[in-house]
Amino acid sequence: PGTTSTFVSVGSDYQTPHMGVSISTDGGETWSEYADYYTNFQMTGLDMVSETKGFAGDFSGDYSGGMWVLGEPALVGADFAADETEVCIDGTVTFTNESFGTYDSLLWEFGAGASPATSTDVNPGAITFTTEGTKDIKLTLYADGGEFAETKYGYINVYAAPTADFTFEPFGTSLWFNMVFTSTSTNTYAGITEYNWTWGDGNTSSITSESTNHMYPQETATYDVTLNVSTATCSDEITKQVTVTDPNSIGNVNDFTFNVYPNPTNGNITITDVENGNIYIYSMNGQLIENRVATSNTINVNLDNYQSGIYTIKVVNNEGTAVKQITVQ
Repeated sequence: PGTTSTFVSVGSDYQTPHMGVSISTDGGETWSEYADYYTNFQMTGLDMVSETKGFAGDFSGDYSGGMWVLGEPALVGADFAADETEVCIDGTVTFTNESFGTYDSLLWEFGAGASPATSTDVNPGAITFTTEGTKDIKLTLYADGGEFAETKYGYINVYAAPTADFTFEPFGTSLWFNMVFTSTSTNTYAGITEYNWTWGDGNTSSITSESTNHMYPQETATYDVTLNVSTATCSDEITKQVTVTDPNSIGNVNDFTFNVYPNPTNGNITITDVENGNIYIYSMNGQLIENRVATSNTINVNLDNYQSGIYTIKVVNNEGTAVKQITVQ
């Protein structure tokens, strides 16, 4: 359209009615019947659409796509482009009107979950998509009493972002400062491709596997650890406080409360309110004699082999550190 080239126009005339194919070899200046085109497709009983107009469209007679008027090669046609065709939920897409010709008005339709859902602006700017899925985008031009539309099916793909999460625990009693981190992040669509860790001590790591470890200074301290997970299109992040505790230092801090019973005891004890905590048990002389990770809110410990005396139980979790003493009879 708009150039001195050959156009073949297919359409229908409701007044006669009949269907036909016209050809222009001078950029839309003049049109003539194109019977040879029908023969190639085994069509019969068709003739030229009009001596004054050629309609580009399909046999439905909607004349969608554009219109050529005799002697006016400027024409009319709807078209558009987008700066992005793949976004996350709540992502924005900027649409640009690339239509040609003169038209009276227009209407954009952006599909389900778009905000705004429609627009009558020539260039509607940024459109926000709030629901996932593929979106059909339609632009309709109104000119010369007709409608000329362009619909791009599945043009925009909107994806749900992954949900970031992780767990952590010390590598062991002797390597308490070496923390093991495991991503438990989830994703609806394509797999997570990158795990970006910010350790809170000035260091960062970017890896492609779910688990990794990080060595902290050998001192008791709390760090803000951030995990950012990414897919090809979307990302999410979460920050948790991680307390690294020297198990050889008992301390007397009580940042939270846990329970131990029976106390005193003749053997087994039950420790509650310790989920995801590291449990350290020290002898009367401060020696670490047992270390466990609580995977549930309650943990049972057998003290049958312990000598009678006073023992210290220390629990370390995301809330901090808490200490209690227990008597073994």
